[in-house]
Amino acid sequence: MENFKIYLFGTSSPSGLFFNSLADEQEINLTSLTRSNLDYLVKDSKYINFDKELSFNSIESGLPKIFVSFSPIWKFEKFILNLSISRPKLLEEVKYIICCSSSSSLTKRYAFSNFDKFLSNKLIFSEKSLMDISKNFGIKLKIIAPTLVYGNKLPFLDKNFNKITLILRCSPLILLPHNTGIRQPIHAKELALVFIYFLKNFINASNKKQQMIEEKVKIYIGGDHELTYYEMVKKIQDSLRMYDFGKFCVLLKIPKRLFFLIFSPLILFSPKSYESVLRLSSNLSGFTKVSELIGMKSLKFPYKTSD
Repeated sequence: MENFKIYLFGTSSPSGLFFNSLADEQEINLTSLTRSNLDYLVKDSKYINFDKELSFNSIESGLPKIFVSFSPIWKFEKFILNLSISRPKLLEEVKYIICCSSSSSLTKRYAFSNFDKFLSNKLIFSEKSLMDISKNFGIKLKIIAPTLVYGNKLPFLDKNFNKITLILRCSPLILLPHNTGIRQPIHAKELALVFIYFLKNFINASNKKQQMIEEKVKIYIGGDHELTYYEMVKKIQDSLRMYDFGKFCVLLKIPKRLFFLIFSPLILFSPKSYESVLRLSSNLSGFTKVSELIGMKSLKFPYKTSD
């Protein structure tokens, strides 16, 4: 591990913190770069702001480097682009980049709401730019595009399941279409384990002077459990404590046409929200499963840690 200087971007997220903890457990030395003050959580962290060129000073020159990023890919891409222009010699020392994108580049590509289309295009543009820069500088690149990510790592909370839990607690009734689409949620710890897997593969191949097997630059990844949206919400509800208010919320399935008719006025006020309603019947699954990729035992769903 000492042959490379490893930098972790995006530590201030559940997946980033899980990665940092897993790396520490496996004695992988790394430096965390973040805008948040995480000195009380992370032993070796430095301040970085992607919007400021002075942030380059947080990266030491000399040793070959590996960049691991859980930051929004459009911010990370901008940072790498600026680095390639302002400090090309420093970027030449980077040998491997593993970064997190999103399956939204695929699932929202043909959305009718401008917000979702813009997000998909922004993801695709950032991925393509990173591929071009990596090719020009001879950097091996791996882009991980997870589906629905959930799981907390205090003090950071996920924005997916916590929102569902809040609705369960605040509403006495939730309407869902009779046939809901399939989801493949992945826990933040599982996502971190995938990053550890690719990181160790690269380091081991480099130490043994082996050529890494050619593989796709981008991989779509999901959890091991494929559930209908109704099943997913029901399992989240069942996992709550006995006297949690969310336990008393009634999940009512109604005919699909009636469901969409009830929510159709949303399209006048918030096309983005209405599209989210439409996606309840879409299958957003079929991605590579974590256990199949890295050979680990499946985690139960929903997986909860002591954190």
